[in-house]
Amino acid sequence: MSRRPRKRRHRPRGTPARRPSPLVQSQMFRKLWTSTTLTAIAAQVASFAAVIAIWDATGSVLWMGILGLAKSVPIIVFALVGGMLADRIDRRIIGGFSSPQGLGRHRPTSRYMG
Repeated sequence: MSRRPRKRRHRPRGTPARRPSPLVQSQMFRKLWTSTTLTAIAAQVASFAAVIAIWDATGSVLWMGILGLAKSVPIIVFALVGGMLADRIDRRIIGGFSSPQGLGRHRPTSRYMG
């Protein structure tokens, strides 16, 4: 059995084949994306450098593991507690406490939001 050839959909002239990426369109987005990427790379390099420093200082794999545990326990604990609080507390209150100036910024708008 032979298959029927698919019909090609024609685009009107002058329309692009697809929408350009935000990296191409916006210089501010390019700067944000680049700085976020470089910050993430720098954080990983710093984390690796700390492990190497522990290895050089002690020569012990145990201390390297303790360093990894010390870095991950607060993240896990705060993620669990923060997730539980985010599920139970109103978003405006969470937004108010997430930054020092947030509480004052959200108070006037919360009156209009109900």
